[in-house]
Amino acid sequence: MLRCLRCGTLFVRQLPKAEDAFDYAGYYRPENLSVPGFIRQRTRETLGQFEGFRTLGRLFDVGFGAGTFLDEARGLGWETAGVEASAPPVEQAKANGHDARLLDDIESFPAGAFDVVVATEVVEHVEEPLLVVETAARLLRPGGLLYLTTPAGDGLNGRLLGARWTTMAPPEHLALFSARGLEQLLARGGFCVVESRTSGLNPLELLGAARTALGIGSRGDAASVPAREVSSVQLNELAMSNPLTARVKQVVNSALGVTGLGDTLKVFAEKV
Repeated sequence: MLRCLRCGTLFVRQLPKAEDAFDYAGYYRPENLSVPGFIRQRTRETLGQFEGFRTLGRLFDVGFGAGTFLDEARGLGWETAGVEASAPPVEQAKANGHDARLLDDIESFPAGAFDVVVATEVVEHVEEPLLVVETAARLLRPGGLLYLTTPAGDGLNGRLLGARWTTMAPPEHLALFSARGLEQLLARGGFCVVESRTSGLNPLELLGAARTALGIGSRGDAASVPAREVSSVQLNELAMSNPLTARVKQVVNSALGVTGLGDTLKVFAEKV
């Protein structure tokens, strides 16, 4: 990957050919269509921050995955809709009462029909991230909210590990935005950032890199760290397993938010 000298965003040298592109249509299976309880709790907390934007009472999720935001939002009285590239999550979301459609049908949703658009862990996957932002702007009413998360290219792991960070994973991830780079992207798409912060850190990646640097293990050790999604979930479950570790996690996330060095960038942006 290369790093933009002006904004710090990381991006692939060359977009993958069609035959090498990541298979999103086949990504979801029954075993990865459920989420731990702590993620649902965290989602409800985030949804609480959307209340000031509730006018029409409608929320849209771009790339809703297991449908966590849709499920929790519907439980709080929102009308819910969204799109996914894969058929199994669409069928699951429909069964749960959401207006769920395949990604190719996104233009069938009316313009200006939603108070909130959610796009969690989406823009790093696509060849045209500006198109995602412009689509969100079309779906939102004037003054509506876009809530977006993405791996932070200028977080601690990104800065220290560079290309060794497993989140830098083309053809799955094509760009890892810095806070400045994402703000510029949102401005081009018709948004003004209301709040931007980072959180989360996977120390297993840093440990693996340190072991390699010290010659304790082979270069393959970093790759032997559990898959990033699995290890991150396991660490979060462990941290939330008792009040002490949960408090430590809260303090760490506060520090990462202040310094901007967390692994995940979270942005609230208002349509202008």
